[in-house]
Amino acid sequence: MTAALLEGVHQKVARAEHHFETLYGEFKEFIEREPQPFGISISYFDADTGYYVCKAIVTASPPIRLGVVLGDVIHNARSALDHLVWQLVIANGKTPTRSNAWPIVTNPNEWKSSAAKRLKGVHTRQIKLIDQGQPYKAGRSARNTFPGMLQSLSNTDKHQIVHPTFALMVDPGEEVKFTIKKGPGRIVRSEVRHGGRFEHGAEILRTLVAGRTDETDVWMEGKGPVEMAFGERPITITQVRDIVEWVKVAVRDLEASLRG
Repeated sequence: MTAALLEGVHQKVARAEHHFETLYGEFKEFIEREPQPFGISISYFDADTGYYVCKAIVTASPPIRLGVVLGDVIHNARSALDHLVWQLVIANGKTPTRSNAWPIVTNPNEWKSSAAKRLKGVHTRQIKLIDQGQPYKAGRSARNTFPGMLQSLSNTDKHQIVHPTFALMVDPGEEVKFTIKKGPGRIVRSEVRHGGRFEHGAEILRTLVAGRTDETDVWMEGKGPVEMAFGERPITITQVRDIVEWVKVAVRDLEASLRG
């Protein structure tokens, strides 16, 4: 009986996963194409700052289609939760209404009223489980939880615009380093400005060299990795994958509670 009730919910989750695979595949195809759309300039000495600097090179912008496919991922993930609540009401022997939906609450003062409206007819056992995953429990980080990000992505895609897509510079760790190829000098400090948008001309890497002269030649070795991100916040493609996984786990836990 439980499996039949939730078959549509499982299909929604599966569809979200399918769309994510499409999204990730097209993202990889875009960043790996030739000529590559994202690169880093050779280093040059900036006399104003005293650093050797590398800047971002962007030759092509991500296609808007990536934001459209993201919307497909988010729609199916979000609606899977709403469909789940509908079926929870039925499983409790009640009749669902248009007010029933999965609440995503970032303000603790709004939980009781939201739950009373959205979860009317749901058994208290399932209400407690839904409450456990609410963003408001993370305090000031509520918007950065997976359901908080899901709500933000869903509302924008549904009511406003296709999410803009862009690249972020991620921490390259040991993959990128500066070396002195010629002349005197000693590398004192290197900095990677990761986490920001990878925009053409933006300073990405820099290093401070003590004892340099005009003969000093500094090279950057390695490749600065980028990750696709969406929206104004931004939310990365890895976080989108984690949002879908969070929905999948939420469905699994609620389904298990019905059997228990």
